[in-house]
Formats: sequence, structure tokens, C-alpha cells
Amino acid sequence: MLRGGYGIFFLPLAIARRENLVEATATGSSPFLGSLDGGRTPYRVLSNPFPDGITQPVGRDANLQRVLTGQVIPTTVAFSEHAYSQQWNFNVQRNLPGNSLVEVAYVGLKGTKLPVNVYPSNTLSAETLRLGTALVAQTPNPFFGLVSRGVLSTPTVAKGQLLRPFPQFDNVTVRGFFIGNSNYHSMQLKVQKRFQAGAGVLLSYTASKLITDTESQTSWLEPTAVVQNPYDMRMERSLSSSDVPQRLVISGNFDLPFGRGKRFLGGAHGLGGKLISGWVINGIYTAQKGVPLFLTTAANQTGSLGGGSRPNSSGRSAELTGPAQQRLNRWFDPSQFSAPPAFTFGNLSRTLPDVRGPGINNVDFSIFKNTAFGPEQRFMFQFRAEMYNLFNRVEFALPGTAFGTPQFAVISSQNNDPRLIQLALKFIF
Repeated sequence: MLRGGYGIFFLPLAIARRENLVEATATGSSPFLGSLDGGRTPYRVLSNPFPDGITQPVGRDANLQRVLTGQVIPTTVAFSEHAYSQQWNFNVQRNLPGNSLVEVAYVGLKGTKLPVNVYPSNTLSAETLRLGTALVAQTPNPFFGLVSRGVLSTPTVAKGQLLRPFPQFDNVTVRGFFIGNSNYHSMQLKVQKRFQAGAGVLLSYTASKLITDTESQTSWLEPTAVVQNPYDMRMERSLSSSDVPQRLVISGNFDLPFGRGKRFLGGAHGLGGKLISGWVINGIYTAQKGVPLFLTTAANQTGSLGGGSRPNSSGRSAELTGPAQQRLNRWFDPSQFSAPPAFTFGNLSRTLPDVRGPGINNVDFSIFKNTAFGPEQRFMFQFRAEMYNLFNRVEFALPGTAFGTPQFAVISSQNNDPRLIQLALKFIF
């Protein structure tokens, strides 16, 4: 049997934007002005972080632009783009002898105008960064006297601030900026075998690749990479941090052939027949390769005033091999990375193309006992014993990814729970 399909699906704005669309599109905050010269010397201290007070709510002030001058501005775009995805698939399905089925499918997806979680809109370009240390030199502040707090409240200001696209503001970040793209291609294999007496096995295998230039909207839930240079989004195109190149799942359920009406001891009756009849076992085995890693630097020396920072790569692979337990303190080779010179962007891609986090190798198992009784066997007690992570295998968490920290390339925690066993008794009537 041959099957295929194609569809276009638009992402609702309620999902694409995390904000309520009827709220004001800009808000002010009270930034802590720690330094005037790029972190070289302190300016404010934690014992008195806001000596000039905090920013008051803007309300319906007609002078909103002036009120917000000098502030950090998170906002949404004024126009309404619609993110959408095109999805297509083609599969071949074949029934085989022995009550078996095999299916092979190609599945693809193209995402267009996807929302970028937080897009820094007030950063300096790579060309401007060539000015180097001149960007932190203090120059007369044209906004002095107009701003009561923040980076523009002092008589002098760093030259880089005045070269921003919106020099009257501090950081400006746009949420739900619809410029992202994604490409997904996969081969999906399914093999199913049904046995007599209520048993079956299902094998599912997927080989795939997901390439994107943006990440999930739920940065609080999933790891995401910050845009390094918003003027060159082509450099953001890489493997997605949720790319899983191979995944295998084998599941099966078996009614044990013992007891009344079964192949063995089919004539058993009475209490003995109740004890040996009605046993069912289930199992799920999952194997999956790890996801790509995205690296950052502990100290952002780019001077871009809002963009991300990544290390430089030596051009050689940092991948290491061997048992996971022997690589926890050195999951990949950290010597293949270095800090980029000040006022430059690192040459590393958004995610590493050849180094991944730990994968999954897990078995879940359960056993049921169904005991029917009463008139016409209308009632039933069901006993369930379920064991998650049956062999108590550790799924290690991702290694440290911030270059310049002691945790870089070190795995210090795990993602999964140890073996978990739960028992239940159910009465069905």
C-alpha cells in the first residue's frame, strides 16, 4: 500500500507570542548600573543598588517615548506575521506472512517565519565592533538631564552606547520576531508482529535531522541558544538543540500461556486455576542518541551590548569516545576551544555539529494479574506491578557548556530517576 500527504499549518498567535496581545507593547525596568567602562571598575554597589530610585509604571503617559528613554525595553513587533509549517510524507506499507506488517516512510517539514524567542534589537554590528576599545571610552552624554536613572543618567557615557541603533534606550529585545526557519527530514520504519493468544511486538525506528536558526519559545523549559549576531542570522543556522538523529523503541505485550483456556494447564480450576491464570507482561525498550550541545562563554567580551557570545573553535573535532562513566569529568575535549579576542564574535556555530550529550538506554517493564470472578465472570481484580528504569541505568545530564567555568565539559548530574516500582490493585465491575 502506498500513502502520501501534504499540508500547511499556521501557528496561532496565542502560541507564537507569549504575551497577552491586548497589553502594552513596551515596559520599563530599573537596570542595575554596575559599571561605566565595560566592567573594569564598579559604579553602583549592592548595598545601595538604586540610589536614584526605581522606574515608576508608565501608565498612559502621552510622553511614553521620553519616559522610557534610557530603559531596558522588552517589546513585541507591531505587525502580525503568521508562522507556518509545510509538512509532507510518503510511506510504503506491506503485509507479510505470519501476521506481520512493515512500513517505511519519509517525513519532511519546513518551518517558515518561526518566532525567535528573544531577538536583541539594539546591539552593535561587527563593523562597529572594529572600533575596539574606543567603544568603551567615555564621551559627553547628550541625554544627560533627560534621564534620571540607568546607563544614560550620568554626564558621560560609553561611545558604544551612542552608536546603537536606538541610543536613547539600553537593551531592546523583541519577543515573537518572525524570522526563523527550520528543516526536518526523517526516515521512519515500523515493524509489527502479532502473535496468537493476545501477544504482539512493535518496533519503531527513526533516523532524522533537524536544522534550525532559532529555538523553542519555552526557554524556561528547554535549553536555548542566544542569538550571537542579529545582523547575520545565517550564522545561527545549525543543528537544532533538540535534534535526535536516531531513536529506537521496541515494545511488546504477552499474555502468558498458562491457566484456564490457555495452552498450558488449560483445565486448571478452583483456587489453583485462579492463581496461575490471567498473567500479562509488557515491556518498552528505548534507545536514543543525545542532542547537540551549544556552547557559550562565561564572560561576554564581544562588546556588542546585548548579543550572545561563543568561543572560537580550533577547527578540530572535540568529540571523545569511550564509556560515559569514564568521561564525566571530560565529556569532550575542552582544549579545542578558546576565548575570542575582545570585540569579536566567536567562530563556533550555534550548536556543535559533532559533539552530543548523553543518550538514552532504558527499559520499562510491567506485569499484570487479572482475576475474574462472580456471575458470568463479570467482576475482576487486577494487580499491577510497574517498574520504570528496570535496570537502574543512569541517563546523564548535559555537560557544562560555558567556556571559562570549572564545569566546562563536566557532567555533574543526571536527568532521569533511579528505578521506580509502583504497585496497584484495581477492582473492575
